[in-house]
Amino acid sequence: MKLLIGDDEYEAEVEAPVEFLRDAKRQGLTANGRRWLLHNYSEQYAEGEEPHWWTLNLEEWEELNPTRLRIAELELVPTKYQEKVSSSALVITAQVSPTRDEAARIRELDRSHGYFEVVREGISDDPQRMRFGLNLWAEGDSGLEFQLTLVEDSYDHEDDLPPLPMDRNVQSELAVYAVTLDSLLALLVKKGVIAEQQVSQLQTDAVGLRDDFLERFTRVSSLDAYWDRRP
Repeated sequence: MKLLIGDDEYEAEVEAPVEFLRDAKRQGLTANGRRWLLHNYSEQYAEGEEPHWWTLNLEEWEELNPTRLRIAELELVPTKYQEKVSSSALVITAQVSPTRDEAARIRELDRSHGYFEVVREGISDDPQRMRFGLNLWAEGDSGLEFQLTLVEDSYDHEDDLPPLPMDRNVQSELAVYAVTLDSLLALLVKKGVIAEQQVSQLQTDAVGLRDDFLERFTRVSSLDAYWDRRP
């Protein structure tokens, strides 16, 4: 398979072009020591023959490595870092090793679902207004590690898309469980099994434990396995 990038032609030993291009779209590709992001590709046919020409939309991979990430008042040194533009908005993925106090502050900011200023020292001193996306975390012998996703506020100002079918289905199922639980508690009160005050205390306790419980869903055994799976 020949790659023509600008005026330069490169040879790539490829047995299965479609699989090669799918992997390259996710991981990028390297040609003559230079790394490229593959945005999309298309194939051209000649009548009665197999596809013989591929058109690739490539962008040279620029390695950006900030010396420090300032997130609100936190100052964190990333061990791994990548940024991209999605829907005209900056999206950052970074792995950091925070202290216990810093981790508590990260979780506090995450739970607030609000925006905060982010500065990428070593790349740009201009603050960006961002929020957290999906944050993963792990705990090993060396302590806590987080894989943070930061999303610029302009991403949320794009035209709203309809919810994905999976989101709709999850919301529907959760609504069924919530109604069932409320009905069950009401029945137990009616039959004198528990008192209304106990129901109120159960609901108060559940709200207090909710955030700690939700953190279990984002814990992973190793962040390294998820770095290569990031979108």
